[in-house]
Order: sequence, then C-alpha cells, then structure tokens
Amino acid sequence: MAGLARSVAAAILLLSMTTFGFAANKVIIILDASGSMWAQIDGKPKLEIARESLRTVLQSVPGDDEIGFMAYGHRQKGSCADIELIVPPQARSRRPPTA
Repeated sequence: MAGLARSVAAAILLLSMTTFGFAANKVIIILDASGSMWAQIDGKPKLEIARESLRTVLQSVPGDDEIGFMAYGHRQKGSCADIELIVPPQARSRRPPTA
C-alpha cells in the first residue's frame, strides 16, 4: 500500500509538471479521507503516508501552477456522495526559503 501512495504522488507530480509554456496548469489533488485511511501499513496510518507523499510532491510543483484540493469520505461514513471541493484550483503563494 505504501507503493500505491508513492505511485499516486508520482502521478500528481507528473500531471502538474506537464507544461507547454502557454498557461499555468490546473491540478486538483484528491484525498481519500475516509475512516479506512486510519488503517496502518508497517505501523503508520495510511493517511499519514499520504500526507508525507503530498508534502514531497508539493515541494516540486512549479509556483505558477493552479492547485486545488478535494476530499472524499470525510464527513459521512460509507457515503459515496461525500465529496467536497475544499480549495478550488488557484495559484499558490510560496514563501521564499529561509537562510
């Protein structure tokens, strides 16, 4: 399952980096936030593995890409309709690295 999280992270990175120089890319990150994400892999909750993968991916996404965030399964247990666009795609604001 950790391999799946890495594959998802790599796919998000690949999608976000396919630029043609015309305009910023629009990417929506979708997170399974259902109760099953608290199950563990090697003693670590799947949700934490997904968060770590997402942090890694976001560090390499170009700053002018428009990124949105969607989650499902986080408000109603067992509901396939529990899907929420939490942040619509928008340009990210980056803080410059601190020395």
